[in-house]
Amino acid sequence: AGTVELDAEAKYFTPSKPLFVDAGVTTLVLLPAEEPGLRISCTTSFKGCPIDPQYLDIVINAETFDSDICGARTFVNYSDLGQLIAMGLCKGGSLDAAAIIHDGAIICKDGVRFENEIVRHKIMDAIGDIYLAGCRIRGKLIAVCPGHPKNVELAGKLLAMRQSEMTKSEN
Repeated sequence: AGTVELDAEAKYFTPSKPLFVDAGVTTLVLLPAEEPGLRISCTTSFKGCPIDPQYLDIVINAETFDSDICGARTFVNYSDLGQLIAMGLCKGGSLDAAAIIHDGAIICKDGVRFENEIVRHKIMDAIGDIYLAGCRIRGKLIAVCPGHPKNVELAGKLLAMRQSEMTKSEN
């Protein structure tokens, strides 16, 4: 889609204390950090994937997002595909935009873009979901088997903390 330069400075928020979501298999911990930007350490496991588990530790900035994250396609287990289509999802889906895990293989057009493409896509999902809090983050996110519902839950906690601290600073 490209980039648009804005007139305003980017807003950054550093959490004042660790935030976490613990939901059995999924654990997310967002720690305060003074270094600029967001560091994400992510581990994921996807049943049936020939490259499993997958791990990546990366500092997110414009360059790393462009070169290491945004090209990672979504993925689906072949056995779940019929249900997703029946639910009206996967519209516009193709092997250009997605990878299918089936019988221990990754099926996609032109092969995988990264050996650990699944964890890179999970990081992209986490970035998008957490940035729903309305600001860029200075911190370190430790994510184990993240997914949209828990990422959004963490974003809600981050937003509540941010609003609380903004209210305190106004008083």
